[in-house]
Formats: sequence, C-alpha cells, structure tokens
Amino acid sequence: MARRVLGDRYELHSLLGRGGMAEVWEGVDRRLGRAVAVKVMRRVEDADSSLPARFDREARTVAGLSHPNIVPVHDVGAHDGVPFLVMELVDGDSLADLLELHGRLPIGEAVRVAIQVCAALEAAAAAGVVHRDLKPANILITDAGLVKVCDFGLARRAGAAQAELTGIAQMIGTSTYMAPEQVTGSPIDARTDLYGLGCVLYAMVTGQPPFVGDTAMEIAWKHVENSLEPASRHRPDLPADLDRLLGALLAKYPADRPAGPREVRAALESLTVAPVAVAGRAQPWFRLAGLAVVVTIGIGGLVALLPPEAPEMSSPLPLPSFAPPPTAPSSSPPTTRPSRTPSRPAPAAARPAPVAEQCDFPGRGRPAGNPRAGCPKARGQRQR
Repeated sequence: MARRVLGDRYELHSLLGRGGMAEVWEGVDRRLGRAVAVKVMRRVEDADSSLPARFDREARTVAGLSHPNIVPVHDVGAHDGVPFLVMELVDGDSLADLLELHGRLPIGEAVRVAIQVCAALEAAAAAGVVHRDLKPANILITDAGLVKVCDFGLARRAGAAQAELTGIAQMIGTSTYMAPEQVTGSPIDARTDLYGLGCVLYAMVTGQPPFVGDTAMEIAWKHVENSLEPASRHRPDLPADLDRLLGALLAKYPADRPAGPREVRAALESLTVAPVAVAGRAQPWFRLAGLAVVVTIGIGGLVALLPPEAPEMSSPLPLPSFAPPPTAPSSSPPTTRPSRTPSRPAPAAARPAPVAEQCDFPGRGRPAGNPRAGCPKARGQRQR
C-alpha cells in the first residue's frame, strides 16, 4: 500500500497519537534519511479557524528555542492546504505513561525530572515564551534519562492578550494542570508555567494531581477556589523542604510563587537526592524495575533479614526564602486582594467553556475525569 508523502519529502509510516487538533505520525525525511515525527492538522468540519495560525506560531516559537530539554522543530509546511510540523522523533516514554504504570515516582527521580523541566522553562522564559500546557503527556523521557518538553502549540509571548488566537471567554490548556489565572482569563507570565510544574511534580510524588473532579470545568475551578492539600499527607516520607516548595509553586496568586524557573531549579538542586545507578552509571529508574523484581524473588526469605532501606532523600539543605512562612490564626476578618489574580469566579452560567483536552504529541495524555482514555504509545514504548 502506498504511503502518504507530505511535500514530496516526508513519508508517513505509522500513527503515534491523535488529539482534537492534530495527528502525530512517525515518518522519514527522504531528503536527509532520518526518522522524524510529523504533526499534521486534522481536517475537522467545525475546526477552529485559528488552528492554522497556531501551527505557524508553534513552529516560529520552538524554532527560537534551541535547548536539549526541548523537542526541536525541523520544518514547517502545508500539503493540499493542510499545515504540518516536522519534529525530532523521541524514543522513550511520556511521563503520563510512567505515572500510569507506576502510580508515583521515587522522590529522587521526581526531583531529577523536575530539574530538567525547569531548564526547559528557563530557555522559554528567556525568550519571553509561556508554554501554557505543561502536563505529563507533554514531558518525554528518553531511554538515556533525558527529559524533553514538547507541544508548544498553546505557547505565546508573555504579556500578550489572553484572547490572542483563541475564542472569547475560552480557557486554554488542560484543566488538571491549569493555573488559576488561566481559568479566570487574567494575565499570564513565566509563573503560570511554574504552577503547571507544581501540578506535575505533585503528581509525580503522590501519584495524583492536586485537584481532581468529575468534569474539566469542576477541576478548573477547584484550582481557583479550593485549598491545596499538602503533598505530605499523601506521602509522609516527603521532605519538608520539598513539601514547602510545592506549596509555593501551587500558590493561587502568581505573586506568591517563586520569581522564575531558575529559582525553582536552584531550590530543587539544593535537595540531596540519592542517584539511581548501576555499575557506576546513572540509569532511568523505570528501566531497572524488571531487575529489581528478579532480585527480590531471588533473595526470597532473606529480605526479612536485611536492614531497612535508606531514605530516598536525606537532610535537604534550606530552600530559598520565597516560600511564604505560615501565619498565625487571626480573629480579624480577611482582607481582600484587589491587585492580585485570580478574580472571584463568575456565576456558573457565565463561566467559560473549556476547550477539549488533547494530547497532540507522542504519549498518552489523560483527559481529566477519564484517566483510561488517551493516545497511542510513542515510538519505542513497550507494549503493556
């Protein structure tokens, strides 16, 4: 059967993922002879007229972000009037797949992943770019343990109008990992991505996102209205400094969060973590799972005689002072904060309608309220 070829150059082989906006295919660049991932906009009858502009914006945005922790875009074009992007093909697993398989990550591994995501966000922030849709499905981990952030389809320049290239009163992003200011339509900046990082880190160490619900709308407004349950309640062994950092990242108001990804990376690097290694070489922890099972079975009854396992993190160093200190209860009524976002939620009838959640890049995104749904596995993933 003849394979589809775009622009007389990119030969599509197999479908990797499908979302409401696009499909991602594994393909080959005939001219350079290399494997690529090709993101092709889907033909949808009621498609948003802004989608072609978003494709062009994604290409221009990522083209200016040259960083090892960001999936690069090689080319952009159109075939029979349908836009497409050509990207690096990443062999490995999405963070969404790993969380589904393992429930939660070792604390040291979660910190290691978060540090690399911070490095990607630093590069984006330096270029004035806000990702706006940071989530496990958009974080890929290669077989060598390198973390890569992908899918800048919703990214935009910090300080631009919130309604740019979107419908009026329309929330942009994935509600499970969406900052309060995105829900209310308030201005966004690099601290918006820090909230998304906080949601991802919370899910990595606890096995669940900070807020859950039956619908995307319910979850979105929990980010605005509900108090955060400390991650340490779900994971008692979580270091106190990391618990405080999560609280700062997930602050309702951007002004209460760290100033930028560089500060967060420094705080994460100050934590003492136990590396996962074999024969003196660092390895992705999930690649060692099979070996651990074999060893456990082999030693059998001797397990009971072994000393307790060393903690994953030991005596972390003090974090920078951006984490807000606890305040004593006061009998005086709370004061309002008119200068900070988010604003109080509108009545239910006036609340914005969320766009459909999707996973536009290899990996299985998990739409809120339906964790079993998702996209096909990325190239190189094992069948489970």
